[in-house]
Amino acid sequence: MLPTASEVRSSSLIPGVPRLEKRRWGQPRFTAISASRRFGFVGRGLVTRGVQALFAIGFDRHGLHRTQLRAGVDNLRSRAVAKRLKMREEGVLRGAGKVGGGLYVDLVMYGLLVDEWQITR
Repeated sequence: MLPTASEVRSSSLIPGVPRLEKRRWGQPRFTAISASRRFGFVGRGLVTRGVQALFAIGFDRHGLHRTQLRAGVDNLRSRAVAKRLKMREEGVLRGAGKVGGGLYVDLVMYGLLVDEWQITR
């Protein structure tokens, strides 16, 4: 018998979920990357590889022009993922992220264009 969706989401065997989020902010070939990871799987390069695979799908298969990643200024692990993937730091969005407890945090914006992806992959 197959597990239910809620059982899969709560499973300690699932390392995390990187995903492409379709955006329509005036740019039809643009998306954002988001990823979650479980504590026991941190530091294994799984998010980096997962996001890299999403780039291949987005840029190569779906013809995206641009993708971006936003990470909290103090979220060094997520920022390291963006840097390993040669994403360009584009600026800081003040108070743009909301974390647990209703606290607003600054986010660093990283971007990658299809031309840059083709060179760095």
